[in-house]
Amino acid sequence: YFQKFMGDLLGFVIYDNQGIAVDYLSVKQKGGTALAGKKKKKQSANTVFYDSFISNSNNWSVSSSADAAFSLSGGYYYCSHLRDTKGYTSSIASKFDSYRDFIIETKIKKISGILNNGYGIVWGRKNSDNEFEFFLSGDGYFQIKKMAGGKKEAIKPWQKSSAIKTGNGAVNILKIEKRNDYYTFYINDRNVYSTGFEPFFGDRIGFVVYQRQKIAVDYLKIAYLKGASFNAAPLIVISEPSLQRGMKKVSQKNIRVSGTVTDSDGIYKVTVNGYRATVQSSGSFWLDLPLSTGKNKIKVVATDNKMKSATKTFSITREAPYVQKPVYTGAEKRLALVIGNARYQHGGSLDNPVNDARSMKSVLQDLGFRVIEKENCTQRDIKKAIDEFGRKLNGYDVALFFYAGHGIQVNGNNYLVPVDALLENENDVEYDAVRADRVLAKMESAGSKTNIVILDACRDNPFERSWRRGTRGKGLAFMNAPSGSLIAYATSPGNTASDGRGDNGLYTSALLKHIRTPDITIEQLFKRVRSTIMDWSNEEQIPWESTSLRGDFYFKK
Repeated sequence: YFQKFMGDLLGFVIYDNQGIAVDYLSVKQKGGTALAGKKKKKQSANTVFYDSFISNSNNWSVSSSADAAFSLSGGYYYCSHLRDTKGYTSSIASKFDSYRDFIIETKIKKISGILNNGYGIVWGRKNSDNEFEFFLSGDGYFQIKKMAGGKKEAIKPWQKSSAIKTGNGAVNILKIEKRNDYYTFYINDRNVYSTGFEPFFGDRIGFVVYQRQKIAVDYLKIAYLKGASFNAAPLIVISEPSLQRGMKKVSQKNIRVSGTVTDSDGIYKVTVNGYRATVQSSGSFWLDLPLSTGKNKIKVVATDNKMKSATKTFSITREAPYVQKPVYTGAEKRLALVIGNARYQHGGSLDNPVNDARSMKSVLQDLGFRVIEKENCTQRDIKKAIDEFGRKLNGYDVALFFYAGHGIQVNGNNYLVPVDALLENENDVEYDAVRADRVLAKMESAGSKTNIVILDACRDNPFERSWRRGTRGKGLAFMNAPSGSLIAYATSPGNTASDGRGDNGLYTSALLKHIRTPDITIEQLFKRVRSTIMDWSNEEQIPWESTSLRGDFYFKK
């Protein structure tokens, strides 16, 4: 029969000349499970694997060499990388049903080493050529990577996150949650990324540490998730535009969509027609959305931190504006190709390039150009558009190419970055991007008398963090303008340009301000643009041109 306790102390006893090692101590009660002892880590009944590293019951690698060292001490698993290249991994077999919903969680302390090198967890590992990695760096970045058959693929390229505790001595909790064929990745309980589940290559799980670092792993846990708990969708309230009278009619080209979203789990993101809105901690959001003439269907989607989404749709009709006759009165035949890339799949989104492209199309049409306009182009789309432009140029006197979006230089060559590019190192650029001088070749081949290339593409390279340091170069490189050509850059070679804070980028805004001015040559136009940009940017951005024009060209006479 049960007898009442005399006190609340719990512990161990050892008699006469013995040595014992206690692996764990648990106290179970009806309705829940609690784990007492050194780690004080609460475990649920559906935990299938838990290692507190008090002992090496799971046979982790314990070794030391000139390249790497692994050891267990004081309830931690220490992993050290002692070389300047690549990484070291320690893993064990941990069989569990990966097709069930589960979480993998670990707590890691960065002890020492280079801050911008990675460390973290590997799972679904078969060998070094087939595995998944979720790792972060001491300077606040994280990456999710897959190795398949020795080929590296960044599921999520390096991205900075305020969820990460930085510096040597920082402790971070990494968690991978798989639910309903969907992965969600957390750092310190904050959702940092979500994507579709992919089957494992093998059953091994462990830790990876890259060049010249030492880490200490506190614990590793794997648990099955029970049936999905109820998760209410976010509540969306639209305050602007007013929807009280149904479908709204407007005349402007852009409209602000704003309101509030509320959810007890916190808001992960809000999108309006696929564009990511600005969201404040209070739940207020807004986005300035471009409108097409006629009926526009507006779709607002709010997603909480548990990936539950709500949608609100409404329609806005933009009335056709009064169209003036083109102001251009010259006899030249003019053709333009205009491209705006903003919604990058792997390099982050830009605010203004699509607006820039649309604005340039409108003004160029007023100035007598026939315009081919493209938005958010893949590599195939850009090459196809340039080839189409080249074919149609025959018989035209003036050819103009305008590009707004990411542009980078590698080995002195300039490249336009498509929205589908994944440039993990500089060697990928030649195959995944488009050489900027491709369009110049088409212009020369067509024999047009005046060729103009305008590149509002000197923004920071979003991919260069993973490149070798010696290959990194800001902005675009200088290009010689072939005979009869002018090449205009948003800023001087080797420097970066602002994306702007209004509806258009800084450079395009200045160009739109001056391009309709009558009776000024193109050289005078770009001098005015340069002066305006220098005033607006406090001389931090200085536009640049390279020209070999053989006569005077006027946008408007």
